[in-house]
Amino acid sequence: MWNGRHIVGALYGAWRLAHGDARGMTFFTFDSAGFWSSFLAAGIVLPLHLLALWSLPDADGSGSLAAELLFYAVSWIDFPILAIFLTRFLGLSRGYVPMIVVTNWASVWQSLLMSPVQILGGLGLLGGLSDILTFAVLAAALVYQWYVTRLTLQTTTWTAIAFVLIDLLMGIGLAVLTQGLH
Repeated sequence: MWNGRHIVGALYGAWRLAHGDARGMTFFTFDSAGFWSSFLAAGIVLPLHLLALWSLPDADGSGSLAAELLFYAVSWIDFPILAIFLTRFLGLSRGYVPMIVVTNWASVWQSLLMSPVQILGGLGLLGGLSDILTFAVLAAALVYQWYVTRLTLQTTTWTAIAFVLIDLLMGIGLAVLTQGLH
């Protein structure tokens, strides 16, 4: 059974990885329970996601909360499902569970980094800095994701970049579909 100690340990491991310390990998559990429990990160991040949505200039309440929640749920499972096939095809199956576990927990730190910029920018409090800060934070998050992917899959830089880009493009595609539902 997962408890607060396990969650704190996984978050600490993700924090260590964000600082380039590969020893952060020792704080994760890569068994079946660890895999499924890593999706608890979605619940941790959800309030930040909803707050960021609320702060958008066009968030007048006309958008469908159900559509946003569906998008959010799909965004947590679409890449893990595709990655099953990608890792098998590329002979990287041994790294699949570690990649998903670490990516899920790393998303908490990525959200904590990105959400303030999204919220403050959405509220118009960053002025001309909004785009620059958004780009800088996105770049940092993508580099972090690349590092996690390369480390967990034990693969080349270019393969890790491809995984990160596929995940990014899937997220953009989902966002476009969600906007079409409003």
